Amino acid sequence: MSEFTITEEEHADLIEAYRHMQNTPVIMVGKNHDIDLAEEAAKAVRDKMERLGQKYGYDFETAKIMPNSTTFEAEPLTPPPKAEEE
Repeated sequence: MSEFTITEEEHADLIEAYRHMQNTPVIMVGKNHDIDLAEEAAKAVRDKMERLGQKYGYDFETAKIMPNSTTFEAEPLTPPPKAEEE
């Protein structure tokens, strides 16, 4: 495991999405009742984690993000992401 640090803004956004997911009930909506609100909230958290993993070069599935710290442990991506050209 390696340590990674995300910004405070990214951390707050992720924790807010996680808390929203925890409080979202399983309610089926949509024309055919085919959209599960709880599943959509969980997908939003997973998408945020995946984007941050790509940005910082860690495997989002191994990340142990805590509510009180912007630094956490995770496995690095293999191979590491290419540096963005500016």
